[in-house]
Parts: sequence; C-alpha cells; structure tokens
Amino acid sequence: MNLSPLLACLLLCCLSPALTAQENPPNRGGNGPGDEPRGERGPRRGPEQFLRRLPVVQALDSDGDLIISEEELKDAPAKLKTLDKNNDQILEGEEILPPPPEGREPRGGGEGLESRQGGF
Repeated sequence: MNLSPLLACLLLCCLSPALTAQENPPNRGGNGPGDEPRGERGPRRGPEQFLRRLPVVQALDSDGDLIISEEELKDAPAKLKTLDKNNDQILEGEEILPPPPEGREPRGGGEGLESRQGGF
C-alpha cells in the first residue's frame, strides 16, 4: 500500500489553517480593546455595563455588585413579577432586554414580528 497520498493529505490538513490564516487588521485609532476614544459612539462598553442595564439583574441585584446572593434570591419571584409590564405572567422581549442606549433607536427600525407581513 502506497502511503504517499495519505501522508500528503494529512500534511495538507494539518497545514491548511496556517496557510489560510490572516493577520489582524492594524489598529485604526480607537477601535482596539482598551482604547477609550471611539468617535461618536463613545467609550467601549464591556459585559459588566451590559449586565448592569439588564432589567432582570437590576431587579434581583439589590446591592449592585453583579452577584445574586442567596438573600437576594429569596425575594426573586416578587421582584421578577414587577418586570411583567403587560401582566401576562411571562417575561419576554422588552421586559427582559435592556433599553437601547440614550440617543439610539432599537435595532431593526422598531419593527416587531407582529408588523411583518407574510412571515420572514
């Protein structure tokens, strides 16, 4: 049995990621991690800022440390019920997601699934 074709294929499979790898684009001032100025968009927001904006986290994390303690969980059902704005006993969509940042409209032009004709 000739092993040359098998070894050639194996070598190609092992080297293909290295051959197709691309360098990251150069940092163009304010676009890289840790850069504060971001032009009109403002500073980069990390996961901590996103979590602080979530209504569920705001309702449950009474001391604001982003840790839901056993004491905070004791009142969870009552606190979560306050998020149910339409009183349908279900938390969904805008009741769970944070509002868009100031000065920015919701993505998708504010058009929900209900307003679309004919599905997707």
